Amino acid sequence: MNMLLKPTKLIKYSLMAFIIGTSVVVSHQEKAWAGYGAISYSPQEKVNGISNDKGSQDSAVEEAKQDCEKKGGKNCQTRWVRSGCLVLVIDDSKYYFGSGISLSSAEKDANCSGSKCKITKYLCTNN
Repeated sequence: MNMLLKPTKLIKYSLMAFIIGTSVVVSHQEKAWAGYGAISYSPQEKVNGISNDKGSQDSAVEEAKQDCEKKGGKNCQTRWVRSGCLVLVIDDSKYYFGSGISLSSAEKDANCSGSKCKITKYLCTNN
């Protein structure tokens, strides 16, 4: 049995392998880039903003600040995370940000020890 392929079939299969390989690489790159999130908080107005799965730190921070300001916030304080979780914890008049590889580790990182500590906003990025 002759196992040689005709040149047209060889080109066709090579082209298919190239297209499949390229799409896999592109989809992994897009996912790797979408790992930034941010939370913004205005202590005076007690409003927050959020942004998740953005392609850059700047875009995540900017979107969270805009979201906070759109809700009436002024001087919104913003923290960001890449490939992890971020929380905003409030205890009466104080607020804390925390980050980590999981929601529970981010909550611990916020280091709020009062009896009224409450997670007000949280996010975990996809990557």
